[in-house]
Amino acid sequence: MPRRYYLFTVVLVFLQCAAIFDRRNDFEKAIAHYQKADIDYAILYFNRYLEKNPGADTVLYFLYDCYRRQGDQSAQIGILETLAQHETRDPHVYTTLLRHYDTNNAYDRFFNLYGSAPDPVRPILDARYVLTRELYARLCAGATHTAAVHDPVRHAVVRGYLPSTPDGLYYEQDTMTVGNFIITLDNLLEPVYPKHFYPLAHISERSFLYLPCMRLIDTGILTYQRDIDPDMVVPVSMAVRAIQIMTERGYID
Repeated sequence: MPRRYYLFTVVLVFLQCAAIFDRRNDFEKAIAHYQKADIDYAILYFNRYLEKNPGADTVLYFLYDCYRRQGDQSAQIGILETLAQHETRDPHVYTTLLRHYDTNNAYDRFFNLYGSAPDPVRPILDARYVLTRELYARLCAGATHTAAVHDPVRHAVVRGYLPSTPDGLYYEQDTMTVGNFIITLDNLLEPVYPKHFYPLAHISERSFLYLPCMRLIDTGILTYQRDIDPDMVVPVSMAVRAIQIMTERGYID
């Protein structure tokens, strides 16, 4: 046998033996390729590991970075959605997804994600988002899965979810205070007399807001908070919860 064929046979046998005796698991192989910037192979082995260990969030973060390096935005969003399904406490996951949904007018996904965010994450989200008339209208569209709406504010006004203004303009960027919110929601309810009344620090019993507020608390649409301030801008998480209940009860459809 010519010498060069002999050497080729030895090399081939050596490679086969190396593969047989490679005891590394798929995660270790993926890390080795990741460190060498062999991104395609890293993705291959990370995904293989995930098939056997679907709850491995660390692997998901590695995969996210791999897809980021490749510029694959769709795959990145898929990874972040999986992390959100795992109820991660990482606010970056939620803020990135919410920004993506908002940019693409995915009202239902925005609404569902905001409503399902873990309790520790919600104050962080509330600090980033301000409830404007437009955002409120988008939340209503998301709650009712009205994805085809091109003008959510106009749709909400026509449906009665938002009060119209005397001049007929929409003022999409106007913020909604708690007082605005109470009146907006109460306009959709039957004018029944509340069974229970509670003391409020910032709303007098003589205020025109008191009875509507009690009605919303009595029906469980709003949570009782003694120090609720009618001049405060509504936290988005508070709006999402109320809209969800109103939708479930058929007031918003």
